[in-house]
Amino acid sequence: MGEVAKYKEVDAPVEKVYGYWRDFTNFPSFMPNVKQVRALTGDDRLTHWEVEGPAGMSAEWDAEITEDVPNEKIAWRSVEGSKVETNGVVRFDDRDGKTNIEVALDYAPPAGAAGELVAKLWGDDPSKQVDDALDRFAEIVRGW
Repeated sequence: MGEVAKYKEVDAPVEKVYGYWRDFTNFPSFMPNVKQVRALTGDDRLTHWEVEGPAGMSAEWDAEITEDVPNEKIAWRSVEGSKVETNGVVRFDDRDGKTNIEVALDYAPPAGAAGELVAKLWGDDPSKQVDDALDRFAEIVRGW
C-alpha cells in the first residue's frame, strides 16, 4: 500500500477552504486526472469517482465519508469491493483567516489493468502529485 502525507497553508478562511474541499465535484478543478465525482446519496456521504490516465485508460470506484466534522476534518475510505482501495483524512486548522490543511492518504491499486492505471496516475512520485494538487487547490480557493 502506498502512503502520502502532505501539509499546505492556504490564504483563505477555514469555512471557505472546507466548503470547497467538501464539494467533491470540485476535485477535477485541482486534480487533473479526476474526471468526475458525483454523489450517490442525497447526503453526499457516498460518492462515485472516475479518473483517467494515459492512453485513455480509466478507473472508477465508490468511496464513503467515515467522518465529517465541518471546518475541521473529513475522513473517507473506498467501499468494500472497490477496484481501488483507498482511505485517508484531511484536517483543516483555522489560523486567523488562513487555513492549514493536512492530507494523509493510503492507496492500494489492484492487480491487472486497473492497477497499472492507478500506478500511472500517481507516476513515480505520488507525493509530488499531491503537492501539485494542493498548490492548485490553494490558488483556486484564494480566488473563490
